[in-house]
This record gives sequence, C-alpha cells and structure tokens, in this order.
Amino acid sequence: MRPRTLLILLVLVAVVVAGILVIRPQAERADGTAQSIGHKLFPGLADGLNEVTGLTLTSATGTVTVHRDGEQWRVESRDGYPARFETVKRTLVSVSELTLLEAKTGKPELLGKLGLEDPAGADATSALLTLQGAGGAPVASLVVGKSGPGADTTFVRRADENQAWLARGTLAVEREASQWIERDLPKLGSERVKAVTVTHADGATVTVSRETKDDPVWALQDVPEGMQPNSPTVGRTLAGALESLSFDDVRAAAGKPLAGERLAVAVFSTFDGLRLTATSAVEDGKTWATFAATADEGASEPVTEAVTKEVADLDARLSPWVFELPEYRAANLRKHQTDLVQPRPEPPPAEPAVEPEAEPEAEPQPEPQPEPRAEPATETPAPMPETPPAPEEPKPEGGAH
Repeated sequence: MRPRTLLILLVLVAVVVAGILVIRPQAERADGTAQSIGHKLFPGLADGLNEVTGLTLTSATGTVTVHRDGEQWRVESRDGYPARFETVKRTLVSVSELTLLEAKTGKPELLGKLGLEDPAGADATSALLTLQGAGGAPVASLVVGKSGPGADTTFVRRADENQAWLARGTLAVEREASQWIERDLPKLGSERVKAVTVTHADGATVTVSRETKDDPVWALQDVPEGMQPNSPTVGRTLAGALESLSFDDVRAAAGKPLAGERLAVAVFSTFDGLRLTATSAVEDGKTWATFAATADEGASEPVTEAVTKEVADLDARLSPWVFELPEYRAANLRKHQTDLVQPRPEPPPAEPAVEPEAEPEAEPQPEPQPEPRAEPATETPAPMPETPPAPEEPKPEGGAH
C-alpha cells in the first residue's frame, strides 16, 4: 500500500471515530449516566409524598423549617404559625416531578456557574432543600440552582453528589420564612359593621357609626366646631378596614407580647353581635397588632349560635399571635380625628342690600294745542291770454280822397 493511500485511510478512520464520540451522549462518554436521562431525579418519591412530614430549606438568607402537625403544616421559625398549604404542596410536587434531561458538569469548581455551589458558602446563590419522612429521616435532598435555558427547566444536583443536571420542571424555592406563612387574616365585611371606635393612648377617640344596615353612610361623630369630614367616604374607609387585611410577619404573643409606642385600640362592632378589637403599637418603626374577638350582648340583633361559634374560631386563630402589618393597612386602624376633618369653608359674605333708585320726576308736558284748521284752498283763475293789438290800417298814398 502506498504511503499516501495509507495516510488517507488513517484520516478517514479518525473522522469516523470523532463522529461517533460527538453523537454519543455526553453522560455515556463521561461516566455512564446516559441511562438516567428521562428518569426522575428521585424515582418513587411521587408515590410517597403523603409520608413526607417536613422540609428544610437552607440558603444564604437563612434556614426555613416547615413540619406537619396533623392536617396542618407549620413554620417552626415563626413559632409554629400555620404555613400556606399551597406553597408546601407546590414544593413537594415540583421536587417529585423533576425529570433529568441532560448531565452537566461534575467538577465542584464549575458548579457555581449553574448556581449549584455549596449552599453553606457566604456568597452562595444555591439552596439546599431536604424533605423528611417519619422520624425526621431524609427522603430526598437536593441543591437547587439557576433556571435552565429552556422553558420549565432547572439546574439541580442531588445533595450527596457533584453531578449537575439540567432537569425538566420549575422549582421556585421561597427563601424567607414569611413567604411560607398564610398571610391573609380573616375578613370582616363592612356590610356587617355598625360602628368603629379608635381610642388612642392620650384618650383621643374617633367614632364612625350608622343606625341601620341599609344606611350607606357611617357618620363621623363629634366633629369639632368649624370642621367637617374631609371626604364623604371617611366613615366607609374605617368600616372596611378589615375587609382585606394581610400581614408581613408574625410571632407568638406568649413569647413577646405587644409592646411599643403610640398604642391605639380599634373596636369593630357589628349588627349581629360580633366585636373584633385590634390593638396596635409601633415597634422599631414597624406596626404590630393583636386581635381579639368577643360577643356583644348589647348588639342590635340577638347573638346567634353561628356568631358565637365565629367568635370562638376567630379568637382561637388570632389571639395567640402578634402580627406585623404593612403601614398602608395599619393606617386605618390608627386614625386620629385630625386625619379625617378639614376646616368648614367660610360662607361667602352677604352682598349689601341695594336700594332701588328713585325714578326721576316727570317733566311737565305742555298742554296739547289744537291743531289749526286748514283753510279751504282758493283756486286762482288762470290768467287770460293777452289780445294782440289790432294791426293799423295802411294809409293811402297821395293824401285823402
């Protein structure tokens, strides 16, 4: 075989081998993980989700622990306040559905590019999520990194491995404890409210009320002389303060009772006998509040069994806790009279009476004179034409005959 021909054959073989290496899956070339493609990150987890009793999320932000207490999930770092079930459910289901699409790097020094570095690092962007089963034993533990290049993809790795994966599935991990709690408070519709009274630490009060359910206006009481409500809806604003109330954070009242400056107590009384009291104060620039429910035996209507049960449920749910309220929500529980009134406009000055002008005296009119009677017209006879003089007779020539 000629040297030139042999060289060509060697080049062709090299090209074929290179092509095989290119088309063979990367995972199979590297470490034989091709068989994992298309499989779940945690096979069998979906069938055992009902056995999960807790989860722990660790990131640079801190650690959040949520555990199941009977039918209720609770956030341990918030003194066991109820967790939002939808957030817990979404997280568990998302972990169970992660499906491996492609093996990525297995080198620890490269994991940071995918957001999969050690979560314990000071500047780590990754998060370590561990699901626990009976007795707190881990049933799944993974490091969650950046979103993948395609829709509904995420970079992940098992916590005890350096092998990174691109997985199908979106796993949005909430890193703040406040993001796991049920942040909506029970609602009290304004249609039930008869009156609201806010009492401040200095004894100043604000009251809005109405006499009947059909009255659309809650009148502001005890308006100072010379003042008026600054809006026709000031009463409605206070009456509806609990229609949509949420909070930012929570703590157990037993561990740290409400204490702070500028105490205010807002009492909401309904026609059917529910009385809900919101007590708030400012602590380190934030407004915290407690809530208590009682039955009002002096209400307009008799207190029914349903209202009695509502009072018990509300008080059990609210009274053990102190809630941090957003400022724009807390403002309506802390109104002062000066926030709701404005000076009454001065009436326009009365115009001076204008006396009617005296009519000028009429000037004496001359007595009408009788018109002169017209004389009958006298016809002037037309002048007679002048008679021309008679011509002279000619005289005979030669004298008289």
